Amino acid sequence: MNALKMILAKIENWIDQTIASVTKRDADIARRRAEYVEEVRQFRAQRSAAGEIVQHPSRQDHNAT
Repeated sequence: MNALKMILAKIENWIDQTIASVTKRDADIARRRAEYVEEVRQFRAQRSAAGEIVQHPSRQDHNAT
């Protein structure tokens, strides 16, 4: 019975660690996404203030402003 409790405790610990890891990864992805969006916003604002047409880097015929 004690062996079963130890196994169950290890499984529960593993699940908790996995959830914590996934939560941290998701938070890191959200943080990086927010940083990128802010960088793009600032870049577009600078270009627009300079009177330049802002275009998507991979679609030069597409006006992104």
